[in-house]
Amino acid sequence: MNWRNDLKRKPKKLVVKIGSQCIAKPEGGIDSKKIKKIVEALVDLHKNSVQVILVCSGAIAAAKALIKNTNNTQSISDLQALSSIGQIELLEAFKKLFAKQGIHLGQLLLTQEDFKNTARYFNLKNTIEKLLGWNCIPIINENDSISFDEITVGDNDQLAAMIAESLSAELLLILSETDGLYSKNPNEPDAFLIESIAYDEDFEKIETIDKSIVGRGGMKTKLQAVRKLTPLGIPVIIAGHQGANPIKEALEENKGSLFHPAPKKWNKRQSRIISRVRSSCSVVVDKGAADAILANRSLLPVGINKVEGRFQRGDVIHILCGKKTIGYGIAENSSTQIRKYLSAGKPKNYQETLLLPTKVFIHKNNLIRKDAQ
Repeated sequence: MNWRNDLKRKPKKLVVKIGSQCIAKPEGGIDSKKIKKIVEALVDLHKNSVQVILVCSGAIAAAKALIKNTNNTQSISDLQALSSIGQIELLEAFKKLFAKQGIHLGQLLLTQEDFKNTARYFNLKNTIEKLLGWNCIPIINENDSISFDEITVGDNDQLAAMIAESLSAELLLILSETDGLYSKNPNEPDAFLIESIAYDEDFEKIETIDKSIVGRGGMKTKLQAVRKLTPLGIPVIIAGHQGANPIKEALEENKGSLFHPAPKKWNKRQSRIISRVRSSCSVVVDKGAADAILANRSLLPVGINKVEGRFQRGDVIHILCGKKTIGYGIAENSSTQIRKYLSAGKPKNYQETLLLPTKVFIHKNNLIRKDAQ
């Protein structure tokens, strides 16, 4: 089996993330031709001694063809119920195809809490490693049937990045609706595909399409996932799903965009922090706090001017100064607690008044400066 020439070697452990559009029809329901194409490629990898972990979206899209009057539904309860129905449909479709090749599956439905809680984190890691040791293929999805804002991972692009980090995967392949990263919105006539991206290249200003037709992700979320992994030394490929064998084409024929990994690797604790950053959660700090962070000191609540998003104690969030991200860290207080502190005018006796568990918002040992990447 040949591998694209800009990868250093054949990966022994590969995370493949497929979006809803890779397996579902635009109107809802599973597309049998699409899913068969995916399974055939994964079986080929499996037979070539590659340990494959599949992160699969599409449960809600799969269920919409079964339940009437749901095409335009947006209520959380409807989406959660559809997810519970669609998970069975997806797993049954995959099981039937993999069984013909004698391959067993194991399913894991996860939330952010499974990565925050140390015991649960090692349980999920050990379960996946055991499945791989038994030559099974793990199929992973976010547990959308019970998720809500504070515990949701956000999307399966972020989940795939977290799985790749936790298992020390050697490559993450994301199949997308577009062929990879374009210089601008791919609908523009002068847009071109960027085939190779250096680990330190800034693509934040590139215009992207927000989301796909049948899924909730988009190129923006994929780039967020990329920037969680490439600093850890893990390359990422984003490629289109429309080809005759899109997985093989991405891995062997240089299709899509390859995001090169950083030569420097973080230690395991730093890797866990970076991979768990919640994309929509942040605090905005003043210059004094920013200077303290750059001097390797902890972030205190007094240095916070604004809170964005909803997070709980133990979540990893962005630290901003103005509009620029200067670091990431594990929050010791929830967004609700910090908002109360800010609305109270930053009282000096805040710990006793608001019953905060600690005087430090992010301890220096749980904080990573962006300039250190």
